[in-house]
Formats: sequence, C-alpha cells, structure tokens
Amino acid sequence: MRDYHFTMKHFFRLFTQLITLFTLALVLLFCFAPALINNFLPSLLAKTDLDGAQIEITQLTPWQLQGNIILGDDKQQPAIAGGFRADYSLQSLLEGRVEAITLRGVTIHLISTNGKLGLKGFALPAKNEESTATSFTLSPLPVIVERILFRDTQILFEHGPKSLLPLVVQGEIRPEVNKEETGGFILKGIQTEIHTEGAVSTSIQLVSNLTDSGPHITLVGKIGELSGITEILPLPEETKLKGTLAVEADLLLDSSIANLKQLQARLYFPELSLANKSYTITSNQETPLSLSLASTGKDIDFTLANLVLNTPSMVQAALSGTFNSDSGQLQGSGTIESAQLHQPTGLTFTGELSSQQTQLELTLAGVNQQLQANGQLVKIGPYQLQTLLNVTNGITDITTELQLGSVQMPDQNLFLEKIEGKMHYALGAPIAGESPMGHLAIAGINYKKENIANLATTFSVTPEGIGFAGEIQSRRSGSLRVKFTGSSTTKEPLSLSYTVPATIVSNGSIPRFISLPKGLTFSGRLEGKGTLAYGPGGVHGNTTLSLQKGKLDMKEQKIHLEGITADLTLPMLPYIMSGPSQQLKVATMDIGNLKFTDGRITFRIENTETLFIEQSRLTWCGGKVESGSLRISLANPELATTLYCDRLQFTELLGQLGITDAEGDGSLNGRLPLLFNGHELVFDDGFLFSTPGNGGIVRFNNTAMLRQGLPDTGQAAHLEYSMQAMENFSYNWTKLTFNSKGDDLQISMQIDGKPTTPLPFGYSSGQLVHTTTGAGIQHPIRLDVNFHLPFAQMFKYGQSFQKMMKP
Repeated sequence: MRDYHFTMKHFFRLFTQLITLFTLALVLLFCFAPALINNFLPSLLAKTDLDGAQIEITQLTPWQLQGNIILGDDKQQPAIAGGFRADYSLQSLLEGRVEAITLRGVTIHLISTNGKLGLKGFALPAKNEESTATSFTLSPLPVIVERILFRDTQILFEHGPKSLLPLVVQGEIRPEVNKEETGGFILKGIQTEIHTEGAVSTSIQLVSNLTDSGPHITLVGKIGELSGITEILPLPEETKLKGTLAVEADLLLDSSIANLKQLQARLYFPELSLANKSYTITSNQETPLSLSLASTGKDIDFTLANLVLNTPSMVQAALSGTFNSDSGQLQGSGTIESAQLHQPTGLTFTGELSSQQTQLELTLAGVNQQLQANGQLVKIGPYQLQTLLNVTNGITDITTELQLGSVQMPDQNLFLEKIEGKMHYALGAPIAGESPMGHLAIAGINYKKENIANLATTFSVTPEGIGFAGEIQSRRSGSLRVKFTGSSTTKEPLSLSYTVPATIVSNGSIPRFISLPKGLTFSGRLEGKGTLAYGPGGVHGNTTLSLQKGKLDMKEQKIHLEGITADLTLPMLPYIMSGPSQQLKVATMDIGNLKFTDGRITFRIENTETLFIEQSRLTWCGGKVESGSLRISLANPELATTLYCDRLQFTELLGQLGITDAEGDGSLNGRLPLLFNGHELVFDDGFLFSTPGNGGIVRFNNTAMLRQGLPDTGQAAHLEYSMQAMENFSYNWTKLTFNSKGDDLQISMQIDGKPTTPLPFGYSSGQLVHTTTGAGIQHPIRLDVNFHLPFAQMFKYGQSFQKMMKP
C-alpha cells in the first residue's frame, strides 16, 4: 500500500509540474509569437498585392490579436495607417470562425487624380484587362469573419492641392454564410451599415444577397448636408450648395458580376439650394428634384423630374431618355416650362459617354413662342438652339448654334428678322492669345414697320475674357454705318468703343418714323465716335458727333441754310446731357427775304427734352445780331428771347423786310424781343434806331409803299412834297418799331430830315403848293410810316417750328 501511495503522490506532483511547465511554455509562446510572426510577415506579404505594406502584431492571446498596419510610400501621410484587433475563441478558431475584426482609429487617405479615385501613394499591380468576363463562382472559404467593425475610422478625401474632405466613419459589415458539409464556408450575402460624421453626415444601409443568377443588391442612403462636399465638386466660382440627398436602389447583376440584369433606383433631394449670381436651383419635400433609373438589360431608362431653375424668373424642366451601358449611347427628350413662356418648349438630346470622351448634342426647337421679358411681350419663332458638347482629356469643347426666324416686341414696335449665330468655346484649354469664338448676325432690324438696319458681329476668346467686333449697317440711303469693338471680362462685363465713318446723310438716311416738317430737305457729312461700358458702377460712356457741309431747305417756307457745321459731345451716357459750349455754325441762312450769314450758336443739351442756347450770333444786313440765353423745352414750347442788333444797314434791312427799291447809307441799332407761344412767332415792341449824330442819305425809288403807309391828312401838296423828298432824303435820325398784329408784322418807321436838294414847291397864302418858279424849298419834315407785312404767310415757319418742337 505504501508503494502505491507513494507512486500516486509522485504522479500527481509530476503532473502538476508538467502543467505548470506547459502553461509557462504557452505564456512564453504567446509572448514571443508576435516577434516571430513579425519576422516572417515581410516575406509573406512580398508574395501578395500588399508588397511594401507594414503589418506589425503587437499582442497575441488565446482570445484576441492586436496589431498595426501602414500602407503607402509616404511615411508622413500613408494611404492606410492605424490599429486593428481580431476577437476569437479557441472554439471559434477550431470552427474556422473569427468573431470580429475591429478597425479603430484607422486613417484611410484617398485621392482623386484625373477623375479616378485611389489610395494616396499606393497602387495595385496592373492586371490583364483583356480577359473576358466569366461566370462568377465563390469557392469555399476556410475561415470566415463574422463581423467587421469600423470605430472612429477617419477617411481623408483629397481633391486638388487645397481641398481635403475629412470623414469619421462608424460602421459594421456582417457576412452571411452557409457551412459546407465538406468543410469551409460559402458566402451568401453581406449586410453593411455605415454612418459618417465630420464634413459630410451620411447614413448608408446596403444588403447584398448572392443568388445563383447573380448578386442582388439593395441600397438605402442619405447625405444629411451637401454643403460639406462643395470643395470636391466641380462647381463654378461663388456657387453655394445646401440641402440633403437621398438614394434608393435595387439592382441585380448577372453571374459574372460584369453586367446589369435589372435596376430600379431613385436619387432625390428633399431639400436643395444650388445658387450663384446667375441662377438658383431649388427643391423641396413636396416636389423634390429626382432622378429615376430603370433597366432590365443594357439599356437604362432615366427620368429627371421637378428641376426648378430661377434665373431670376422660374424655369421648370423635365427630362427622360435611355442610356446603353455597352455602347455608351444616350438619347432622350424633355420640356421646359416657365411663367414667362406662353407654352412649353421641347428639347431633344443625343450623346455618347465613355471613359475617354463625352459627347452630347442638345436641341431646343419650336414653331413659335411667346414670353415676358421685363413686363414686355416678346414673340419669337420659328427657333432652334443647338448645343454640341465634347469632353476629352479634361477639356470641355462647347459649340452653340442659334437660328431665329423673327423676334417681335409689339410694345416697342420692334421686329428683328433672320437672327443667326454660332459660338464655340473650350473650357479648360489654355488661352495663349486671341482666337476666334463665333458670330451673330441680324438680317433686319425693323422699327415701326420699317427696316432700318442690319447687324453683324464676330466674337473671340482672349486671356482676359471675350472680345467682339461688328458693324450696324443702315438700310436707308447713304449707307450710314456704326463700327464697334469691345470686350467682356469678369471685372467689366461690357466695354465698347464705336465709330461712325464719315458718311453723306440726307432725308433718305432718316427713317420714316422720325417726323420732319413737310418739304424739308437736308444733306451733310456725318461722323462720330464714342465709348460705352458696363461694370460695378453701372452703365457709363460718351459720344462725339460731327456734321460738316450741312445744307437744309424748306422751299415752301423759303428757308435755306448752307454751310452747316456742328460738333456735339455727350460725355455722360446713358444720360443725354452734353458738355457746355457746343458749337453750331451756319455759313448762310435765308428765311424768306431775310438773309443771314456767319451764324454761330453756342448751346448745351440738358436732357432729352431741354436744349439751352447759351449764346447766338449772326451777321444781318451788314451788321451783327446777338441773342442772350434761351431754354427750349419740349414740355413747354413757349419761347422768349431778345435779338440785339448792331449797325444794321438801313436800306438793306428795309429791302429784306419787303420795302423794296430803297438805297442809301446809314446804320441802325436796337433790340427785337421775340416770343413763340407754341403756334406763331410774335414781335413784342422791338425797335431799331440810327446812331445818334450820324444821319445819312436814303432814296426810296418806290414811294407807292410809303404813300400807303402814311395817314390821310387831306393835304395833297404836303403828301406830294413828302414823297418827292423821300426820293432823295437826308435824314438826321430814323427809328423802326416792330410789333405783331394778328398774322401781320407792323413796322412803324419814323424818319426826320429834309430833301437833299430843293424841291419845286413853295408857299401860297400859307399853303404848300407845287411851283415851277423859284429855287424851290428844302423844308424839314418828319414822317411816320406804317407797314403791314403778312409775316406768317410770307414765311410760314411758325407751323413748321411747332411741328419740330413736338416730342
């Protein structure tokens, strides 16, 4: 019994020691296993696609393995860097299962280059792309991971040198498998749920079931705020994006996973605001902007609904079409609606999409259309707008052609016909200098039912913006032209300079809708130049016009002007306001019998309705006539001014006023107040008088007019003496007064003096009698003669002037 007892005690002690040694060996094994494994990992990774990756095992226990991974060439910013942990049990390992793999604090650095997404600083080895798709089959997996967890995983998405989009990912991937009787696991499906925070808040749920006919995938996702992805989208400058995006998709792939067998998807924006200075695209929950996709094979049908564009007026668009995934062919149609359009406008589009090139042709066309522009009705038609878009190697080539049969603006009495244009532009292409861009032509510009001009313009691209040059050609006689050049840049949307080459203009150059007095004809040489610009400060510009060798006639009114020269500068366009002291010169001016020379008028235009005469001066009857300031207004056509006369030749003045056959010397001075009441020209107590102390000789060869103007005194001899005296009269002074009486001009002449030589008259019984004896007499006399001239009938310029004064 003792030996047996000793043996058992010895055995148990030995067993305890063995267990202790084995446990110690296991502890040492798990302690030193990471170092052993880390020695073998580089050689193992070199035989895989992860050659160059750094994987380090930091802890190994019977229930957990921890480590770190670094992937990528850039040590400062590797493609993937962080820690991982695998959870298991001895039983799960024996069954070929890993309970969970957790990626915690891992950073994944993605980069977009030439439209392709990849890991920064890491590229997989190239594969042979010539192999054809074969049926997709899954081999049994010896080990399965039941859950893959993402905890505080950071994704850095780099798009361009300054754009970095950080995301923090929380998520879980749960494979679904069937265990084979022969061993191993067959993957039957994957359930994925991912949430992101940071720059973009997203929620994605994806369920994939692997069937015999191919994978069946269901996706539900939502982006909580789109403003976070603005930096990585190719948006125009100063464009702001806000809103949410939701995605629902159900698709079935074939067994090769290369072809789509069935698709039902919808992408929509419950909230959206995409805005810049030119337009705003909006969406709401009631009528969200949505894109629907459906397919049962190669052809994918799509529908875009509820596209609302404000420019600033609201425009709604709807599109539908088909895309072939094999050929890349795209075609479809749609409609555009707006409150400003009388009826929807149809559009069609075709194109081809591929990884190397994108081509798209868009056409808007219709027979007629009506729209509202700034409250004005505009009628157009037939019309066609065609745009060709070609994207190759990052360069977007755009060509647009416009054809308009007519554009009518009834409220403005404006009608444009045969408008044709073509524009070409390449976005993304370097601009070294000026290059042609396109043209625009309007065959007829009609105003008030008259074809007045046509327009032709060419456009070019410059490093600063867009340049243009063109010409407006008058359709009236004289071939009046306006040539212009200009540019459009971001700093100054419009800068324009223009010239009017020297051209002979006449009545035929003036459109019929500009009313001219009946019988008026004119001609002259016109030229001009100017600038016009539109920028942050609004519209501003200037223009200068010059008229040379002008001539004007109104035969019925007996008005003739010749040698007209005028210069006009408008320095503050768009305001019609000239600079001071503008000049108008007239070499000769005949109004009825009145003859003027060397006319000079200094004026300024105050606005579209007011002309201010600063000063006027002309030569009349050998003397000078000047006027003071005078304001002419279309709103108030009444005028009042005074003509100041200096050294007018007495007999020449009488002759021009209709008192003919008078000759002699002497000059007159004075003033002639004039009034125009809107209907007729009125003289208001004007007077001219001879220079005091300077008399003269005057001879009236036609005394019949004087006789009619003298009052009847009943003394025939006295009248006869006076008439003979006026045939050769030496006057001491004379005075003429001017007053309007109805339609007549009454000129009262007072003259004091005596016959130059004795007349055959004498006195008998105190009475003046004619005699043939004696030396005769030189008796001083003073005559008051009234002349009534049919002024309005003689000149008839009151009505013409009134017509020219009408707005």
